[in-house]
Amino acid sequence: TTVFLALNARSGPLARIELRRGLLAALDLAQLARTAQLREVVPAGSLIPPGLIGHDPTRLPAGARDSSQRTDRLVLRAALWNDGSERLARLADALVAMLAARGTRLELVTDGGEAFYGVLAAGEADLALCRWTAEYPDGDAFAHGLFDPDFGLLRHFASPDLARRIAAARGEGDPLARDLAFREFEEHLERGALLVPIFHEPF
Repeated sequence: TTVFLALNARSGPLARIELRRGLLAALDLAQLARTAQLREVVPAGSLIPPGLIGHDPTRLPAGARDSSQRTDRLVLRAALWNDGSERLARLADALVAMLAARGTRLELVTDGGEAFYGVLAAGEADLALCRWTAEYPDGDAFAHGLFDPDFGLLRHFASPDLARRIAAARGEGDPLARDLAFREFEEHLERGALLVPIFHEPF
């Protein structure tokens, strides 16, 4: 299971990559992980958790970023997953406060699980705080489950190019080639400032 922040690169203000990069640079990911009880979770350097095909153990949690980075007067629609978990509630509060201190105001467009899925299905959020659990031990459970162009949770957040990359990775029958393909998928997420992992939870 991975908890992460995803950014909408297809529509809205975050379609501009410089704004996505600035927003991520304003985040103190270590502080967010501490807010979520660091002793009970593992800070994440990748979307795909350890033990799954596609996990790259050399991808370490992001260090301190530019805490002085500001995104003044930016107002973003935020879909925040809420399943009643105290840990996620604290994380959401910390995220809202952290971005507000850097000049970005979040307008919450969800108030529960069903609303969360509906907002994402309609492409009506600029960013989403998500929790995702793999149903099988393969990076495809994250890549396809989140970004499938027809049914993926975040299908309205990324470009068709990402879907093509995922389709190519899914078609790899050789385990080593498949592992490499999903590692490249992770690199694409990072280069495009599309998503930042925060922590892994025990299954």
